[in-house]
Amino acid sequence: MSQVIIALSNQTGQPVISERKSAAGSAIKAGYLLQQNAANEVLEHAVAGGSGQKLFALPNLPVGGTTSDTYAVGDSVRLGAFHSGQEVFVKLAPSAAAIVIGDEIESAGNGTMRVQAAGEVLAYAVESVDNSGDAVNEAFIKVRIA
Repeated sequence: MSQVIIALSNQTGQPVISERKSAAGSAIKAGYLLQQNAANEVLEHAVAGGSGQKLFALPNLPVGGTTSDTYAVGDSVRLGAFHSGQEVFVKLAPSAAAIVIGDEIESAGNGTMRVQAAGEVLAYAVESVDNSGDAVNEAFIKVRIA
């Protein structure tokens, strides 16, 4: 299968935007932290507090997608590779602890992010979000990449 890669100019501070196939078993949502497997497919970052590339699933806006759409298994996932200082909206899990501006953010191990517990700091909160009272829905939060 051929792969489409669209690179925006890093020299202007834009993230590198590309597409990868979703790995088997991975339904991916915009805002998820991703990792690549050996087959160059993407799946949810699976290590809570773990290190990794700053790859985040983006909404498929060029084809009419929305921020609430889910990429099905095997879909071409639009993603961005972000670097230090850039801002991106990421997902928090249902019932995630409240986050305030400046909090250190890490991987929750399922594609979502959480307040840093003991793992690698991947980002810092740019806004405050409290999703602790919602046991069903994930929430977006704007972060700045560490």
